[in-house]
This record gives sequence, C-alpha cells and structure tokens, in this order.
Amino acid sequence: MKDIRRSITLISLLTLFLTGCGHAEQKETNIQEEVLGKYTAQYSTLTNVLAQNNKQMYLTTEYFYHVQEEEGQTAVVRRLLTQPEEQVKKVLLLEDNISLQCFTLTDTGEVLLVGREYAITEDGYWDYDAVYECKIQKYSADGSLLWEHTLPQEMGEAVELHRDTNGQIYLRTHDEVIHIYDTEGVKKQQISVSQVYNIASTPDGKCYVLNGRQVRELASDSGQAENIPELERRNVYHTGRELAIIDDTCLYTYHPEQDNALCKRIDLLEHYVDVPSVELIAMDEDGNIVILCRESLESRDVELVLLSPQDIPKGEPDGKVQSTEGSATDVVAKPKIILQLAPLNPEPYAKTLTDFNRSSTTATVKMMKIPGEGELPMRITASLLSENAPDIIQIKGGSLADDYHKYADNGYLMDLTPYLENSRVLSKDDFADWVIEDFTVDGKLYAIPTVMYCQTILAPTKHLDGATNWTIEEFLDFVEKYPESIQGQYTEEDFLWYKEYYLQTILTCGIEAFVDREEGKAYLDGARFRNLLTRINELQLESVTETLEERVDAGEVLLADCYTIKRNRDFADAEWKLCHGGELTLMGFPTVEAIPGEPGPNLIYYDTILGITSTCEHPEEAWKFIERNLMTAINGDVKYFPTGKDALETKLQEETAANYHMTKEEEESWREVFGYRRSVDVITQEQADKVRSGLENSFWFVRDTDDVLYIILEETRPYFAGQKSLDETVRILQSRMQVYLDEIYK
Repeated sequence: MKDIRRSITLISLLTLFLTGCGHAEQKETNIQEEVLGKYTAQYSTLTNVLAQNNKQMYLTTEYFYHVQEEEGQTAVVRRLLTQPEEQVKKVLLLEDNISLQCFTLTDTGEVLLVGREYAITEDGYWDYDAVYECKIQKYSADGSLLWEHTLPQEMGEAVELHRDTNGQIYLRTHDEVIHIYDTEGVKKQQISVSQVYNIASTPDGKCYVLNGRQVRELASDSGQAENIPELERRNVYHTGRELAIIDDTCLYTYHPEQDNALCKRIDLLEHYVDVPSVELIAMDEDGNIVILCRESLESRDVELVLLSPQDIPKGEPDGKVQSTEGSATDVVAKPKIILQLAPLNPEPYAKTLTDFNRSSTTATVKMMKIPGEGELPMRITASLLSENAPDIIQIKGGSLADDYHKYADNGYLMDLTPYLENSRVLSKDDFADWVIEDFTVDGKLYAIPTVMYCQTILAPTKHLDGATNWTIEEFLDFVEKYPESIQGQYTEEDFLWYKEYYLQTILTCGIEAFVDREEGKAYLDGARFRNLLTRINELQLESVTETLEERVDAGEVLLADCYTIKRNRDFADAEWKLCHGGELTLMGFPTVEAIPGEPGPNLIYYDTILGITSTCEHPEEAWKFIERNLMTAINGDVKYFPTGKDALETKLQEETAANYHMTKEEEESWREVFGYRRSVDVITQEQADKVRSGLENSFWFVRDTDDVLYIILEETRPYFAGQKSLDETVRILQSRMQVYLDEIYK
C-alpha cells in the first residue's frame, strides 16, 4: 500500500494570531501561530531498519542513525537522508558479546551508548545464566573507545540515553529513575520521575521530560523535576534545537524564554504525516523538519518525511509557485470533498488516512471529534441522529455483536454489498467465510472487520482422555477433580468470585440450556440448573499462594481459562508456561451437548470495523476509503489475525520452521519477560493448525446474551455467599428472567 513516493508542493498561508491573555490570578500558556510559507514534502521508505524502540535510533536533518545487524554482528550505521538506501556507513561495530540497550550522538558525531556485556558459551551463544555487566561507553567518530564505566548491578534496565548541549548525559532506567552524568561519564546525581515517556533538551541547556500529561523541567541543582504550565499535547520530542510538541495533528515548538509560548509550526495532517506513528523529529536553523514514522505496528520499515520551507516567489499569482526544478506547479486544485470519520480509536486508521489523503484527488478524510458527555460509543450513536452526522463510523466490536446489529436494524448504515461487488480489488471471497457470515444481516453486509482473534479454554491433553470438547457436566467433572485448576493466587476471600467465574464460563456457550431466546422462555428453576449451582457451590476450593512457575514445577494440572490467542505464538507460549512444552487442547467453552471428536466453540473478537452512515452524501468516496482500509486485511498489515483469507494463512505460518527468525536482542528480550518458559523455537505445524481451528470454530456473541448473564450472576451471588437458599434463588431468578424475556420478545 505504500507505493506513493513523491514530492508534494504545498502552500499553507496561516493568519497570525495571539491567544491566552488570561487573568492575573491564573496564567495561561500563550500559543502563537507562525505564517507558514511553501513546504516541499519528500517521502522515502527504508525497509527492515526499525529498532525495538526509538531509543536505538537517532535523527538529524542530514543523517539517520540506527542499529543494524548483519551476519551476527551489530553495528550503529548512518544513512544520508537525501540518499538513504545508497549512502550507508558503519559508524560503530559492536563486539559480539555486547547487547546494545540505547544510544545517542554528540554534535561532533561521537557515540554514547549503554550496552550489556555477556559471557559467551562454548558454542558461541550469549550465556544468559551468567552474570552480565552493563556499561556506559563513549566512542569517537572513528569508532575508538574514549571512556567507559560499569553501571551498578542494582540499576534498572537502561531505556533512554540523552545528551544536552552542555555535554551533560541523562540515562533513564525502567525503574523510573533518571541518572545524570558529566561529560566524562561520572555520575553527578539521580532524579526519580514516574511515567516518563521521553527526554528532550533545548540549546540553552535546559532538559525536559514528558511526564503523564505534563512537561516537566529537570532541575539538576535541586534534584527535582519541576512542573511547568500544563499543555495539552501528544508527545514531546528532542529535535536538536527547539522542544517539539505534537498536539492533535499539529507540530508546535516550545520557547520557555517567550513566556512559555507554544509556536505552531505546521499541520502534519495537511502534509500527510501519519501522526500516531511519529517516532523522531529533527529541525535545523533553516527551518527544515525531518520526521521519522514507523510504517506499521508489525513492520520494521520506517518512512522519512523531509519538509523543506520555501519562500513564496514575489510577483507570482496566488496558486502558482516555482518548484525546485524551476517549472510552475499549480497547487490550487479543485476543492476536495471532505469526509468525516468518527473512530473509537484513531490509531489503527492513521496510516490508511495518511495514504488515502495523499493519493486521492477527489476527497479528504478527517478525524471527527464527537462532542458531548458519556462513553464514546454512545456519543457516536447519538451523533448519527444529528445534523453533523459523520460519514464513516467505527463500530464497536469485541466479542459482542450488539452495536453492529443495532445500527443495521435501525437503518444507520449503508449496505456495502453493491460496492464490494463492483470493486476491482476486493470481493467477499477474499475474506474468511465465517467473517462474512457473522456480518451478513438479512442478506446485507454493512461492514467487514480487518482484525480478529479468539478466546478459548486450554487444557492439558494428557488429562482429557482424548476429548476435544466438553459439555457443562463434563467441564464440572474436570474442575471437581482439579478445583484449583484456575490460574492465579487466591485466598478464601476470593472463593465467591471464583464460583461466579465458573458459572459465567459455563454459561458463555451453555446459556441456551436454560434460556430460550427464540421462544422467550426461561428454565432456571429446573433440575439441570439447580444441579449446576449446587456443584459449583460445593467445589472444594483451597487457598493458593504459589506462583505459576512453582505450581507447574510441582506438577499441578492447570487450565488456561478464557485464554486469548491474538498471535500464532500465543498458543505455543501457553504450552510452555502450563506444561513445560507439553501438549494442550483447545477445548473451548462448555456446551449443552457435545459431538465426540469435534472441536469446542470459542469466542471470536473483531476489531477495526468501519461502516458508511446512511446520511453520507458521498458514499462512493467513503467506500474508496473503506476499501483501502480493508486492503490492510488482505495484505496482512494488521496487528493481530487478519480477516483476509490468504493473509490469515500467511500469518498462521509465521514463525513456523520455514519462516522463523529471532535476533539475539529479541531472544534476550523475550527471555527477560517470560523466563525459561518462553519458547524461542519454531512453531510446529500442529500448533498452527490448532490456532486455525480455534478461529474457525469461534462464534460472535448474539444480542441480549450479556443482559441475560448479568441477571443470572446478580441473582446467584447471594446463594454462593450463603445468604439465600437454592430454592429461593431459583424462584426469584426464574421470575425475574421471565419478566425480562416477556418485555424483550413480546
């Protein structure tokens, strides 16, 4: 989808204004807009360069530095921005036993880094069991070691390294401490600052951190992080010059010497910058801006956006400017159609929106902020009936189909079937069959999600006697035999919660045994439901204080209950965590009846669901945007499992024998998170097939299920707590449920 690489010449004429006079008692932040001249935007993509985090990259307006691994060796390399693919130079080659944590550069090209020095085993691998040393080092521009210092073992893991214009060094560790060093790496002091996301400094030597929703100045003399006026922004960036802040879609520079003024530099959305994907920003004194964005959540590719300001030539009529090549470029085109997109979460659509707005000559899609109070899904629903209704909406997904069916039944959405049938790039056959089936309502298709994953119950295969699913009673047999099979640590105070949890788990798919929604009848006072409550209430639960690893080591039988599988490796992880790499079966949720040999049912979760509202005046243009968004599912450019049929199969084969690869740094990171339970081996075909089966045999919650479960759980709680008898509980529950069903289905 990223095939648009071109120079775009834009004219942005903004009116100078000043706001924020405020009252004397409460000083407000001044925000000033600059008059922006002509900007030339150049876009280029670099493949397979994105590091694990943006602290392993460094950006100037001339060069991009990053970590590169080749043939088992790690190096810091430099790319010339005007020729990023051709002009690549190794700045520093690291020793084989060094794992680089973070690095930064000085103005003269010297490299400062923090790395872990591991012992090497006889077969040439890092020895994770041996004690490692963590060092802060400084190298000259030609790669010579200038100095190094060993960091204390008790220091937290290095997260970010920053150097201000005075040469002072700031090392942020993941235990929320910033360690401050002089130019020779001698520690001066440390400051504790929680929730720090970024460190930045200005040419006057002041250093700032983004802390929660506040920018705070690090005061080295007092050892404190002092608040400065609160600013509504997205993030704070070190640019090599001014402090940069992104607020919504606009880039501001911060000038504390100007009475804390924020100066608006550019609207990034107008220049087709994917704002949520911005990682690094660099500026120079000539006004050039370089922005580095990640291409996608799953990709290691990055995009470089070079924004070069140009003066508007005198004597030229409005709309005509001289390009850098000297030819006249007409930038005043026919006004585009404006489409409003109301998202629940803007981030998944940011890249699609950027690509669409760059390429479309007829329409521009803008994110719409929904006013009002209450939860966002409710506000979006209310907006559909207003004069300013959005053209495209994100529909709440998850495991519940409620909102989708409600929008379809009330006529809020357009049927996408005609557009899909006339599409040159998409068809229903491109998507998994069950996805199309789930989203078809009375023969019409109002939306298609791009992402899905499933939730299931996993059980140790050797304790199932060959079973692949279970009825309600068979599930109860299992938990009666292994009453502490639920993961976690719990005491007697938690027993009530666990009984309710067992009941909810059973009713997820077993509710139809007791409530017939088609007939509008409840059977909650019958023998089967009474027996269910009695058996759950009589479970012999005991307190559990051991950790998961201790319980697995002791040979306890454990379930992965309500286990979410979002990636292929999630299932392999469960087998390592729960049974030392033994085999697990996707049993699914208990059902009323079970067919031997068939897989059990799981819950399906859908996300990033877009629909065109019935009030949209330009549905053909809205479809073009949705079509482009759906292509992310076809290409597999999504975070979890794509709904595209072929892309799903490709995703299921990732990390299997033919495709698996993990760098030394990735392996180290996974081992730290998961310990020895982490599987760093290939995923077997059998494991991939089980995940596929889990997705295929999943269902989307029907309407009203959530309300029915709520009533049952609320009325049975006093029984599990010993406050009501079984007879009284089922009598009240049966009466209340029947009243509810009579109202719903009358």
